[in-house]
Amino acid sequence: GLRQIAEQVGHFSLLVRELQESQEADGEDEEEEFDPSQVPDFLSLTQEDAEVTWKWLIKWAGEVLRPNYLGGRRSPWRPCWYLHRRVVLELIWCCACWHWAYSVKKAPPSRAADWATRWLPHLEAFLAKHLEPCGAGETYTVGGKSVARLHRHPEKYAAAFAYPYSPDHQPEPWETDPERPRPLTPLGELVAMDIARRPKAETKTDSDSE
Repeated sequence: GLRQIAEQVGHFSLLVRELQESQEADGEDEEEEFDPSQVPDFLSLTQEDAEVTWKWLIKWAGEVLRPNYLGGRRSPWRPCWYLHRRVVLELIWCCACWHWAYSVKKAPPSRAADWATRWLPHLEAFLAKHLEPCGAGETYTVGGKSVARLHRHPEKYAAAFAYPYSPDHQPEPWETDPERPRPLTPLGELVAMDIARRPKAETKTDSDSE
């Protein structure tokens, strides 16, 4: 009778409410997770987010970009890519575009077409312009012996950035002397320096959530 119908309606209403709450909770969890198809704001990342972003970028550059798209003798890629902040910023959004085309479920084919015909050619031209002058480096001779293979940046790239994070500003790891070649700062060391100079994430307290 009517009582049975009312009980069924109440039961279904409860199920709908539980389903909505579950979906909202899942949505909150997804927002907290790193989305490889989103472009992070590299200039304002915290230490924790910068570590995630660097790992994401280095993995893509080493496993996807170089072996599949930038191979060959005429490749514009250079081993000093991470020392050029402008290049890092360009690679970040290109990495997100690639993931937006290939890592997102049910992504339309037009995204892959955009990557192949628009963003990849742009990236190749950009790298050729910004990295090609760097070359492979030079071998120096001391006492008749070749002691080191050093890298030369023929242009000053250091003026691109300044970190506002602390008054005791460290020299930019991107800074180089165009007249004095030097060994490349290892990638791991550069990343550690970049992360260390960034602010730590603010810790939320119970009062903040009220």
